[in-house]
Amino acid sequence: MPFAITRGRISQSLPMRHHHAQMGRRRAASSSAKAPFKARGCRGLGVPEVKGGIDRLPFPIPWFRVSQWLGADPVVRLPGWLSRRGGLTALGQDADMTIVAITHPTKEHGRFFTDEDLARLRAVAEVRVLGDLDAAGADAALAVSDILLSSWGMPKLDAVFLAKAPRLRAACYAAGSVKGFVTLESYARGVLVTTAMHANAVPVAEVTVALITLANKTWFPAVAAMRTQRKHVGAQAHAGNYRTRVGLIGFGAICRIVAEKLRKTDLLVDVYDPYATDADLAAHGCHRQSDLVQLARECQVISLHAPNIPATRHMLAAPFFQAMRDGATFINTARGALVHEPSLIAELQTGRITAHLDVTDPEPPVANSPFWDLPNVHLSPHLAGSSSGEIRRMGELAIDECLRVIRGEPLRFPVTEAMLATMA
Repeated sequence: MPFAITRGRISQSLPMRHHHAQMGRRRAASSSAKAPFKARGCRGLGVPEVKGGIDRLPFPIPWFRVSQWLGADPVVRLPGWLSRRGGLTALGQDADMTIVAITHPTKEHGRFFTDEDLARLRAVAEVRVLGDLDAAGADAALAVSDILLSSWGMPKLDAVFLAKAPRLRAACYAAGSVKGFVTLESYARGVLVTTAMHANAVPVAEVTVALITLANKTWFPAVAAMRTQRKHVGAQAHAGNYRTRVGLIGFGAICRIVAEKLRKTDLLVDVYDPYATDADLAAHGCHRQSDLVQLARECQVISLHAPNIPATRHMLAAPFFQAMRDGATFINTARGALVHEPSLIAELQTGRITAHLDVTDPEPPVANSPFWDLPNVHLSPHLAGSSSGEIRRMGELAIDECLRVIRGEPLRFPVTEAMLATMA
């Protein structure tokens, strides 16, 4: 039985000819072909599975021989020389399949994506790697790409970039804040934007819960005292983790995970967020606190999770820190700009409170900042967010969103233009 070959498809159609021109004329005729066949290797015959890319072969395909039928799934035997040259790719998939452009070079893919997640994507889309191409090649690939997949370093979707990507309909971001690359032009063009901030929220929440738990035990002062005195030291007065009140500022993706984790403990959780609904807070086992200063007075540990937007700059200042309880702990894994740092430093210098600062303004603190020398300040290098293997969690979420775009399903984590005003 003769077969015609089109890009990515074997179909019961016209007789095959050896010349490229004849193959080209039959591509159009094959659009009404019957269901595509799936190529496999033939066990025992030494014929490898069909791989590679027929549209990349620089020569005509001479023949195929159907060696075995398995119901509606024929097994197609390829000559060994064809398999060695690359064979076929994506048999059974249409020529107009979605093209996904990954901005990072192949050598960096392991940092952002697992092999399994990339395989899921390649099973339903043609993947092109912009980072492996020169400028001209990248522009050519971008011109036919439907979806842009990237992490840190996503290109800015300005008018110049969009002009090079006339088919672009989605940008799936394997990281948190999208504000560095989205533009009014991209939203006007209707480009869908997704974020992996909910995946990045997971390690930040884990660090926050750990710090809350240890702070309530005065863990870090005890460790420091033991190192200094080189003996067991008596436990300092501390609140412990039974019915101790914890305050959370901001009720976004990170804070919701923190609240869910704390819900499984015996801690009491107050939340300050003027945008959160009472029903939402109650669903997470939290109590609303409408006044920041009152939150400072009542909570033993306070963790900051508000977005870094103009309205929140220096939202915590002298009245807040002066109201904190003696022995209380302040945790900042959000952004340093949310804190009026001279006010925080002034209160830390009294020795009344402790601070765990994963972020400062600037990062790191200036060389003569008191943060470096105060014994009740614990600095860390913006480590709470995704790092090492955790980065691939964001890649998984971004690829999930790519697949939803391809299938025409609703996105789970879209970022609309209206959302930007209250997002980090």
